[in-house]
Amino acid sequence: MKLWWIEAAGSVLAAAALTGCSGGSTMIAPQNTMSVAAGLHGTVHGGQQPVTGASIYLFAAGARGYGSGSASLLNSSVTTDNPAGGGQDGSGNWYAKTAGDGSFVITNAWSCPASPAPSYLYILAVGGNPGQGSGQTNANLALMAALGPCSGVTSSTTVNVNEVTTVASVWALSPFMTVVTNSVPATGVNIGATSTNQTGLAIAFAAVYDKVVNIATGTAPSLLLPANATVPVAKINTLANVLASCVNSTGGTAGDGSTCGTLFGATTVNRVAPTTTIAAALNMAQQPGTNVHTLYQLQPGVGAPFAGLSTQPNDFTIAINYTGGGLHAPSAIASDQSGNVWVVNSGSDAVTLFSNAGSSQLGTSGAVLGGVPAGIAIDLGGNAWVTASNNDVYGLSASTGSMLGAPLTGFNAPAGIAIDPTNELWIVNSGSGTISAVNSTGTSLPGSPFSGAGISSPGAIAINGNANTN
Repeated sequence: MKLWWIEAAGSVLAAAALTGCSGGSTMIAPQNTMSVAAGLHGTVHGGQQPVTGASIYLFAAGARGYGSGSASLLNSSVTTDNPAGGGQDGSGNWYAKTAGDGSFVITNAWSCPASPAPSYLYILAVGGNPGQGSGQTNANLALMAALGPCSGVTSSTTVNVNEVTTVASVWALSPFMTVVTNSVPATGVNIGATSTNQTGLAIAFAAVYDKVVNIATGTAPSLLLPANATVPVAKINTLANVLASCVNSTGGTAGDGSTCGTLFGATTVNRVAPTTTIAAALNMAQQPGTNVHTLYQLQPGVGAPFAGLSTQPNDFTIAINYTGGGLHAPSAIASDQSGNVWVVNSGSDAVTLFSNAGSSQLGTSGAVLGGVPAGIAIDLGGNAWVTASNNDVYGLSASTGSMLGAPLTGFNAPAGIAIDPTNELWIVNSGSGTISAVNSTGTSLPGSPFSGAGISSPGAIAINGNANTN
């Protein structure tokens, strides 16, 4: 089964489509920092070439909203901390420089923010010479890697920032991300979530380093990828090759005939062309079906840095595929506030539950019902409610997946189900053309089941912002 970045989607809710919504053109200074024994070292590569003189920034994701301003963590010590030195840009953000072999070292030049706690870090590499000749820098070069929780970054943390880590990071974090267009150098990469959805942000970060990419080597997949999961390595590498076509050049602008110009032209959104490779990647992640042929053709015919697809894909969506847990012709899906994913199986009488890490929580067969499951919804406590072909509705515990007592009865071919803000269940009776409304004990609301108002052969139901059913 394909779960489309479920690690992020489990708690993201309506955070998608953020491109063009600026979270601020500069980063914000860290507030109330606390000292930690931390270190970080690594390299920057464009394809297989080291990038010399790139500016390395370290940021912590924000908690003031989706795509909100991130906190720049480096301080002036970076100028002596890093062998190749560093500096400060016009927005006040400190950065380290990469050496001739693309390497950098950051040990004492930063601290973890006290808030939000935990904080999630990412590293950004901007500009530099990707091996195009003496003095041939590329101002459009922007690469990144999601590092994870600040407490997990130690003196042994190694990162190879390249196009593969950039693809993995951008595609996983795209619901939480904005890029300020026309920001060169590209320090306008903002990542953040609301204070109430830091769980979703954590799951998205974990999707990068636990699933999709080994940040130490810059290759896909991660060594921590669960045994029941696969990632589309060739598609990820194809996207990395597309970005590398621009990274390994002297840059360009949309429409100028250069490889960067072609990339930026093909990833233009609302007539606004990106000016960095990260901005182009974000537009591809959020509109994966746009200009696929043009983008695919940007890969070098011979000598591509990464082993990509041999044929053009239909789109550039990246999905993590999971198996096991009783999956059999899955037909509906829901996620709870912890990022756990519930799946109903039309080919059996079972419901499958995956943790936000992708592991099966209900064994090999799932939770077996008395009929084929149809619809599913999650209540305020995280419990799942499932309609089934035997005319019953089953409640499944959020913590164990076990039955919440006897099933609710008295329905007629129940199909769709939704739960309102008062935790009442609204169930579509496709067999009678009615809608039932009950509480968790099965007690009907006054007037239930409801009919009329044009209801005919209903199959699905949803609750709007005013708690009205639709």
